[in-house]
Amino acid sequence: MKAAFQIEEPAGSKKVRAVVKDVEMPTLEGLPKGMMIVKTVVTSICGSDLWGKGGEGEWRGVIDHFWAKKGCVGGSGHEVLGEVINVNKPCRTPVGTLVLCMTTNYLQGVDSVAEEFEQTTGYPVKNLPSQGSFCEYFLTYDALTIPVPARTPCPTFSRLHYIAAQPLGTVLHALKRLPSIVGKKIVVVGQGQNGLIMTKMLSLMAVKKIVAVDLMGYRLDMAKKLGADSVVSGNAVDVEERITKALGGKADITLEMVGHQSRSLDIAAAVTKNDGVVLVFGLPPAESSHHMTIRFGDFARNVRYITTHAPSMATFGEAMELLESGKLTGLNSVFTHRFDFKDFPTAYDLAANYKSCVVKTLVTFPGHEKHLKPTLFARM
Repeated sequence: MKAAFQIEEPAGSKKVRAVVKDVEMPTLEGLPKGMMIVKTVVTSICGSDLWGKGGEGEWRGVIDHFWAKKGCVGGSGHEVLGEVINVNKPCRTPVGTLVLCMTTNYLQGVDSVAEEFEQTTGYPVKNLPSQGSFCEYFLTYDALTIPVPARTPCPTFSRLHYIAAQPLGTVLHALKRLPSIVGKKIVVVGQGQNGLIMTKMLSLMAVKKIVAVDLMGYRLDMAKKLGADSVVSGNAVDVEERITKALGGKADITLEMVGHQSRSLDIAAAVTKNDGVVLVFGLPPAESSHHMTIRFGDFARNVRYITTHAPSMATFGEAMELLESGKLTGLNSVFTHRFDFKDFPTAYDLAANYKSCVVKTLVTFPGHEKHLKPTLFARM
């Protein structure tokens, strides 16, 4: 089968790109009951697949790249819909089912999930092959799958767009960790895919005002369409003053969606009121030698920091139901580009270097067309 890898080339250059190679097919031999092989139908490139971008000298420069160093089959891919093609019985998910699922990277990387897997199967997660979804076939576990609805909420929403349940699930998980947001003034720093999804969700939740911040004008335009009351360019020298002016004072809650010290975390804290909340959604650098810090001034103002990571499968299921309900009209607009898997290196380069007004890139695999039918609609 063919699989993508993220590589640093030449070594030490801090330049990461994707390559596609021929590798052996995964096998279920010797693996516990409930394990399955999934044929990838569609995957998408997340900001966390570019993990490490954000050096202080040049904010888009790579500090380090965990996945390039790990070198696993399918790279860091984790947003995926696939068709179950083989299982180790007993297994609740039938062969032929289209599912949203997590890969073995997720299983190995989230302690609570790994512990439950080992308790249930008696099999050490460290012995599983490490795989991402940037490949034609991959392994997963029955409990890490959610069937994709046959219906779609409107004619412009493809079944493939149900892949948005993965990033939407991370946003729902983050929102659950916040105090009440009703009637609050909110700032969202960063309008990539998750920032835009967050802005859309907040617009439906009776907040007082939403100010969206990003470096790219086209993403700010999209934020307006998805419910931001005001937008501010992160390129402005006086960005903090502009945010405060647009909000009419300091924020009750600020959501940091980027994972960069001076370009997002410091700004988020600065525009938050005394005893306010900063939710840290953006991933910090992978290496412990490159870390994010809390400034003394923000500490002294009792700014409260909340981190958010690794939703449960139940939360991803809630996200799927919310998409099917049709209440998130327009959310599929975050999918700005689409490529065939054979062109994955080009797709990855576009996403990694913010070309062609990209927000979110879908990558489809051979045979995906059959999952676009039936064209039934949950709502018109």
